[in-house]
Amino acid sequence: MTLKFLILPGIGNSDENHWQTLWENKSRDFQRIQQADWNNPDCSEWQNNLEEAVLALGKNTFLIAHSLSCLLVSHWASRSNLSVAGALLVAPPDPNAAVFPKEAVSFSDFPSKKFAFPSIVVSSENDPYAEIDFSRNCASLWGAEFVSIGKCGHINSSSGFGFWPQGELLLERLVKTSLCLTSCFSTSHCLDVKIFLRFAALNLPHKCDLKYVPELGIRLLNFTRDNDQ
Repeated sequence: MTLKFLILPGIGNSDENHWQTLWENKSRDFQRIQQADWNNPDCSEWQNNLEEAVLALGKNTFLIAHSLSCLLVSHWASRSNLSVAGALLVAPPDPNAAVFPKEAVSFSDFPSKKFAFPSIVVSSENDPYAEIDFSRNCASLWGAEFVSIGKCGHINSSSGFGFWPQGELLLERLVKTSLCLTSCFSTSHCLDVKIFLRFAALNLPHKCDLKYVPELGIRLLNFTRDNDQ
């Protein structure tokens, strides 16, 4: 299985010192989405470009979004029939914040639908574009894990973030989670009876594909950690 990583910068694109750019330059498995106008983003156009990029890269793709592109992933995920392996969503901006760029108003009314893939929302306690409660609420709405990394501004090059090793560890954790879920639901022998009974107790919709139930992924992680302690 070949994993791909699609970098989704926010408005204005990510500069040469941004962690997204440094990650992209590190490996050919990392690619940056191409948008026609980074400074005047159109939500529909950006969604179409994301759809084309995921279609080209395939379902074993991880989305690595910063700022405005976190909202982009939410818009795209609510309407697309394509699947991805997971998403790392860093510093989502609050459309109701005074500093939210007026050029990005088309992204404002973002969906609250849970994602059909594992995800992590990463937040800063002093992000000028969003209160931490907003980011925490986004994680809840999207069915994502929530991680606060302290007072780190907008988690970009202006905040002093270059390569960002902590972010790499979070991405590694996301990849392991995704691969674990894929493996568990594609091989019958990996689930013991206790875990199966735990799954059976969940209030899941009928006729669902268990591999893509966000609640199930969260319960699996919690169950594993409880038994490891």
